[in-house]
Amino acid sequence: MADTTPKKADLVAQELKGILEKSGKNCVTLPWADVYAIAERKHWTDKAHEETRDELHARGVTIGYGKHVVIVAKDENFAPVAGVSK
Repeated sequence: MADTTPKKADLVAQELKGILEKSGKNCVTLPWADVYAIAERKHWTDKAHEETRDELHARGVTIGYGKHVVIVAKDENFAPVAGVSK
């Protein structure tokens, strides 16, 4: 199998935002295997993390990286906790 060039961060961000929008939810979780497939990567580098995060933030979306999943969410206070924010 030939090596492929990883997808650029703006295209990854566009696809992740599209998944979020199609879900109709405030946030979605994706297993790492799906994120690797979307980004056409075998590994997620710090640079890929930063570039994708920055592209998503510019689109009003935030991303979080866990051990097993990646969380993609609207960058808004969609689940406030009563009594915490004033």
